[in-house]
Amino acid sequence: MVVKHFLTAIVVAIIVGIIVYVADDHLSMFPLMLILAVAIYIVSRISEALIKKYSKENS
Repeated sequence: MVVKHFLTAIVVAIIVGIIVYVADDHLSMFPLMLILAVAIYIVSRISEALIKKYSKENS
């Protein structure tokens, strides 16, 4: 379970890094924060669903 959370954290960090890198030139700070919040929320929801799915398959 810890490994899955660690992988999720890595994925979130990569996505955030890409968004910051791309958006840095184009956006001011507020829309950037909004996008980051939405992206992190979406990734966490997806990862929760995947973790539930895999834990059901493994048990």
